[in-house]
Amino acid sequence: MTETTVVHLMRHGEVHNPTGVLYGRIPDFHLSELGRTMAERVAEHVKNRDIVHLVSSPLERAQETMEPIAKVFAEKFGCKAVAMTFPGRLYLDDASRDWPDDTIHADGTVRTPIWKKGERITPDQYEVVRDASMRLRYGTRTVARAKPGTTFYHRMAAWPVAFEEGMKDGMRRHFPAEKYSIYLTGHSTGGPMVFFMSQRVPNVAGMLAVENSVDLGRDNKIVLVQPLDFLSVQGDGDIAPTETDIRVMPFGLGELANFLDKSQ
Repeated sequence: MTETTVVHLMRHGEVHNPTGVLYGRIPDFHLSELGRTMAERVAEHVKNRDIVHLVSSPLERAQETMEPIAKVFAEKFGCKAVAMTFPGRLYLDDASRDWPDDTIHADGTVRTPIWKKGERITPDQYEVVRDASMRLRYGTRTVARAKPGTTFYHRMAAWPVAFEEGMKDGMRRHFPAEKYSIYLTGHSTGGPMVFFMSQRVPNVAGMLAVENSVDLGRDNKIVLVQPLDFLSVQGDGDIAPTETDIRVMPFGLGELANFLDKSQ
């Protein structure tokens, strides 16, 4: 007997749009209060259906409509997810965590990550350069090169260790070994990081999906593909698509250990 797959289609809830803009794919159009109520009612209506897969458009109104439904099924199937992000993604001085300006400022200085609340990387800690070494992939990039001996330089060198410790702490708090099995996923530089976690956290049971942006060479050693003092701020997109956000360039913990050994 052939099994039948039932697909449920749903439109997003009412959007807050008091001026009647034809918003289409314009960003920052969110659900109204009524729209959020609509989404919650749909979640309540479908919670006992045998739904096993949810897909949503990346637009804010669609994501916000899907959120209460996703929460219902996450609770139903006992799934729990924790995500981490790189320094520089979040503006810690504002509750919204949104940065107030672009990555390159009018005075020629650039946005730098906030590793600790209240700590600032000042312009005297870096040199702004134009880098074409990876032009075929990223275009010509504006790069902040950290000056040796500065806080910026040491933060750039140490962030993988901090990231590892943060991941281990998050797993201990959210997924205690006596209650949970953990499945990992990592994209770009996160790929090598979740491989590290699979060797360091005892209740990691497997990988869901992994994508690496660094080279895994002989003996599975991670090869340094960029200087550790480089911070890519923005790409021109003269060949590759424009990068508009900060990306701390990847390097392996092995190279970090060598660097620290040489610096002592």
